[in-house]
Amino acid sequence: MRRLLALQLPRLPTDRLRTLGPAATWNTIGPRRLLVSVDEMAEAAGLRPGQSVATALAISPKLALARSDEPAEAAALRRLALWVRRYSPLTATDAPDVILVDITGVGLFGSEETLRQDAVARLRRGGFAVRAVVAGHAAVPLVRAGVEGVIPPEREDALIRALPLGVLPGIPAAELAALGLRRVGDLQTLPPATLALRFGQGLLNALDRWTGQRPLPVQPLAPPLEITAKRDFVEPLVTRAALDRALAFLLQDLSARCVAAGLGLRRLRLLCWRVDGLVQELTVGTGAPSRDPAHLAKLFAGRMEHLEPGLGFERMALEALETERQDAAQVSLLGRSEAELAGPLDHLGQRLRLRRLAPNPSHWPEHMAEPVSSHASLPAMLGGWASAHWPVLWLRKPETVGVTPPDGTPARMLWRGQSWRLRVLDGPARLEAPWWHGQGTTRDLHWVEISSGARLLLSREAGWRWLLRGHLP
Repeated sequence: MRRLLALQLPRLPTDRLRTLGPAATWNTIGPRRLLVSVDEMAEAAGLRPGQSVATALAISPKLALARSDEPAEAAALRRLALWVRRYSPLTATDAPDVILVDITGVGLFGSEETLRQDAVARLRRGGFAVRAVVAGHAAVPLVRAGVEGVIPPEREDALIRALPLGVLPGIPAAELAALGLRRVGDLQTLPPATLALRFGQGLLNALDRWTGQRPLPVQPLAPPLEITAKRDFVEPLVTRAALDRALAFLLQDLSARCVAAGLGLRRLRLLCWRVDGLVQELTVGTGAPSRDPAHLAKLFAGRMEHLEPGLGFERMALEALETERQDAAQVSLLGRSEAELAGPLDHLGQRLRLRRLAPNPSHWPEHMAEPVSSHASLPAMLGGWASAHWPVLWLRKPETVGVTPPDGTPARMLWRGQSWRLRVLDGPARLEAPWWHGQGTTRDLHWVEISSGARLLLSREAGWRWLLRGHLP
């Protein structure tokens, strides 16, 4: 007899947010923003799915709101399903909130009830609301109907006949309810040919699946590829030279596994087990996928001094925490290979937060560039990106300057306590702020060169105030 453990996480969208107060997720349905899921605290405050966001905030002003993110919720469900593989390798998901585990013949946890309670307790300690049932073919609809516990095989058919049709995936419950058919038992009293003629073969297939007339397929999740390299030592390693040599061997092994898998490393961790049982670790990251042992060894070089061998390390291991697809061919960038650029940037990135500027499609000058990762790819061209009209140094806080005459064409500028003659003046060029910044915001830009030779960008705002925005090339 096949036995299945069905775990339902009815509040997964809000449980994964990890908020301290009441929380809810919302989505746009037509012209309205409606609640999709609420957590236990929000439900206790009187909130329900389907309410408008405005009504929810009126009831609970401190409500934490997040837009519904189905891909992120599916990814969270998959991660939990992979964790549940501790009970059985035959683990699958049934969207949007059920994890299905085939526990047929699993006896390591004693009884089925012991296994069920263990899974529920662990998930609740992790902050997830959960319902669980152990049954046969009807495990999924039973848990979705709110049934919990261990269902003996002889009771299962009676329970499934009493289930409302709305809990069975693939069943057109609304159409059937219009005909007075509301429970599974109501469908079972009708001839299959009549149901197929009226609702199609899909209804019969779904009914056979959930009533046990055909086997329920469980497509097990494949665990993520584990790329690790480990070494145990007969004699504990104490000296830095021995540790560096062991790390070199581990990097060679890990690199070979990455080449075979067509992957490059983005983040990896070195674990070192001391003879007294203490485990020490070092983690490094790369800006671009890499599997070059020499390059990775340089990233660890500056951190190996933090290890404290004590009486020595008896085991070392490298784990790939993050990987990306990496083809064998390297793409050139600005005349140099990615590997040549990635090395220095990764070396600095272990100590500094590196950013580069990327063009941003905005006519407002200070928003024409934005900081991105030092390894981010940039578009080849964007209008105005290479123009000499814009400063090479923008002032974080514009400086107030005075000009004479205050009206008309400026001739002199008072800046930092000195008066400067304007040798070159170009402008004005009027900019209007984007509509979402409010109406009436204008800026007149002037490009000037003062008697000292400095070239500056000035702006006149609100009709009278002059500001120094930046230094021109």
